[in-house]
Amino acid sequence: MIQGQLRIDKLPLLMKNIQGQSASIKKCHKDSEASVKASYIIAQKIAAKLKPFTDGELIKECMEAASEILCPEQKQLFPN
Repeated sequence: MIQGQLRIDKLPLLMKNIQGQSASIKKCHKDSEASVKASYIIAQKIAAKLKPFTDGELIKECMEAASEILCPEQKQLFPN
């Protein structure tokens, strides 16, 4: 059992560790939600166009939509 000053010194370290773990879990959850949202939008576009996913314009449109959700800071890499 940790007692006295050792306990007082250990508490901030444990709090910092749990905050780091919590932040990591939140980031993974956010990334997972973004992936699911992007897949639903792509599925909707494929269903709305009634075309196979091999159509070049449809692929480009889907990639642009996914990039807006998954990595908006790199969206400009897709030329118009």
